Amino acid sequence: MITFCFNDCLGNVGCDKEQIESLFCSLLTAHSRLGTSVNYPIILPSAPDKIMVAGISLKQLTSFFTSAPELQDDDCMVYRFLGNDAESLFWTHKMGWIAISVPICEAVRQNILSLEPKDAEKDVNNWYGNNSEYVKGLEKDNDNAAKKRLEKLKCFFADKGKDVYMSDSFMKNFEKSPVGMQELVQGKFTDAYNANLLFPSKGDDNLVKYCEGKGNETTYELRSKALGGMRVYFYSDDNTLIVASLHTKSQSAGNEQSADINNSSAIIRKIKRKEDI
Repeated sequence: MITFCFNDCLGNVGCDKEQIESLFCSLLTAHSRLGTSVNYPIILPSAPDKIMVAGISLKQLTSFFTSAPELQDDDCMVYRFLGNDAESLFWTHKMGWIAISVPICEAVRQNILSLEPKDAEKDVNNWYGNNSEYVKGLEKDNDNAAKKRLEKLKCFFADKGKDVYMSDSFMKNFEKSPVGMQELVQGKFTDAYNANLLFPSKGDDNLVKYCEGKGNETTYELRSKALGGMRVYFYSDDNTLIVASLHTKSQSAGNEQSADINNSSAIIRKIKRKEDI
């Protein structure tokens, strides 16, 4: 899966409204040809009426976008692109997303956008509608890299003599998650192991929390506040780790989060029975 983040650094670029509308329409048409929007979602760094393209708000250009997620504040130096604050492009770089740019000037008709200052070496992969082959190549590379990260996570525990079982649901969500989320999951499992919170599981109500699922199945939650609130539901005893599912807190709240826990408990119970654990 490819995740795009809309390039909101084009507010001061000169271009007449009719040309912008034509270019934007062509960009959305090209986006639809990539595949389903579920597989190629577009993240907005702020609300549509706050994002300007050559002085015209995104809300005026299209009703395609209806909401905007929250991007976390980050203690980082100030990055700029075309003289504008480029925090959203910094997050695009950090998360392994791809910028999507309305091709209104030569500076954004490029495969890669370089943020200023140049010595920061923050390059952002960019799609502007006419370079779909480049994006498809990145997608293939991302899919291969995701599988390698998943295998690395398995090997981390296997090398320590532990049996690891991962559900199809977890592996699917892991592989379609942005690079930043994949690396966060890897890092938090490593942290939990080093803190002796695994084998068997122990809750510290910070990194690992006990969650009793439906049927009293022992279920734990590996968590982080980063990236929308990462949640991985799992079970471990002295020698075995079962990873059931991956979610974010922003996706699941209240009853939905309870359902996630219950579903994860059911997955854990199913794997236990199948593998005679």
